[in-house]
Amino acid sequence: MICEAIRSKPKQLNTKLGTFGEIAYALAPKAVDQIMSAAYKVFPDSAASKGESDPQEKASTEQIALAHLMRGIHW
Repeated sequence: MICEAIRSKPKQLNTKLGTFGEIAYALAPKAVDQIMSAAYKVFPDSAASKGESDPQEKASTEQIALAHLMRGIHW
């Protein structure tokens, strides 16, 4: 995507999810903020961020579903 942008120099380069998020935020910013807050709460601090080592730490089904839904954002 970046190479194509360098080559063709479009005015704008967005993913479909990014465009949807931009429009949703323009129409209903409070709803988008609530959804993003709920998504943030799905991922608690990891053992590594607390300075602990926990090799048994596994992703929950909610975390996996959200990661697949928001693919390209942070994963």
